[in-house]
Amino acid sequence: MTLITRPRRFGKPPNMSMTACFFSNQFADRGDLFEGLDIWNDEKYRQLQGTCPVIFLSFAGVKADRYADMEYRLTETLSKLYEQNRYLLSGGLMSENEIEYYNRIKPGMDKAVATRSRRIHVCTGES
Repeated sequence: MTLITRPRRFGKPPNMSMTACFFSNQFADRGDLFEGLDIWNDEKYRQLQGTCPVIFLSFAGVKADRYADMEYRLTETLSKLYEQNRYLLSGGLMSENEIEYYNRIKPGMDKAVATRSRRIHVCTGES
């Protein structure tokens, strides 16, 4: 796991979006997006482009005036992320317990469920 930090108002979301697009297997056939950029000049990076499953999570849009509203917005953001990755439910990658837990992720979920939602992972058997 890599944590990239920058000062406030220094373009973190656009920078992270570009990084996610570069590595994401959803953009495997879109090397054209990076042609003309320095990273595309290095063969080892060209080989990495579009080869990784990427989960991108940003709390930049989570804003609220009250704590309870902020909690709800956080659960809403986590729920949207899980929904984007719903394909994981098929294909035998998850146990029945993991699927049951996955289905508990929704806006306004219990705090304990929300806290644990960041820890669940799927093991595909690949290193």
